[in-house]
Amino acid sequence: WNRQVNEPSSSVQVVSFPWQLAALAVLVPVWFAIQSVRPVHVYDPGVAEAALDKIRSKAEQVAQDGGEVLFISQPHLLVLKNITDVPLASDYEKEFLIEMVMANNEPYLTKFYDDLRAHRFALIVADTQWYKYQDTGENWGAENNLWVRAVTIPLLCEYRQTRVPGVNVSLLTPRTQPANCPYPQLSP
Repeated sequence: WNRQVNEPSSSVQVVSFPWQLAALAVLVPVWFAIQSVRPVHVYDPGVAEAALDKIRSKAEQVAQDGGEVLFISQPHLLVLKNITDVPLASDYEKEFLIEMVMANNEPYLTKFYDDLRAHRFALIVADTQWYKYQDTGENWGAENNLWVRAVTIPLLCEYRQTRVPGVNVSLLTPRTQPANCPYPQLSP
């Protein structure tokens, strides 16, 4: 109501805010937090080269012996000539295979299962397979569960998995006695 007035004896004091000190107080903890962040996995060229040597020697030996090699994953090793003298069998690459599983493409999956049962491939290079179902609410849970049911179980029934040390890649070779595993029902 404009009735307030300062007392004549009081003086107005302007206090300046120390912005530089506030900025320093914020930036120092942020700097130390950034310095403590480390990557979860550090690339080790020695491990990568050893893994590549193992995959290369096994794939090239199988191909030399007349066997067919399937790269479900890692086909870039052939394209980039890290592995030579191995023909590319592209029937069941991971991205296309998961699309066919999600679409429940019966003719395609029936052929895949028939090839597994017949041990068409003397060697399969794939990401390490796990029997791990996830809750459908988890990220990619439904897709993971489809993959486990439609690919992992039939694959591990017919092929023995040997992990390549240090990387998420396994070499799968035909089992002499297939495990007694049920193949998934293709029709809902």
